[in-house]
Amino acid sequence: MAGFSLGAQLALELAAFHPEVVTRVVITSALTQGIPLPGLSHWLVRLTAPLARQTWFAKLQAKSLYIPDDLLDDYIRTSTTLPGESLIALTRANADGRKGHRRWG
Repeated sequence: MAGFSLGAQLALELAAFHPEVVTRVVITSALTQGIPLPGLSHWLVRLTAPLARQTWFAKLQAKSLYIPDDLLDDYIRTSTTLPGESLIALTRANADGRKGHRRWG
């Protein structure tokens, strides 16, 4: 499993809680420390979370993340169906610098 940014945090979480599914993780730029002004960041994520459900925005994100063309439809489907509260919770955990499990600590 490979993870970039928020995906890196998710990859760590999945590997920590389901080691029977994920045997190796490649991480690029997972936050290891909380960001300054987390309250402001959380407010901005909550404000902009509805954008993730828009196809045009998901396409822009995919392009900026270099999502390969053969995975674009899956990326857009996932982005546009992810519940807003899930996105907010995931980005909050990432921005706060929480780690998935003690063994990663």
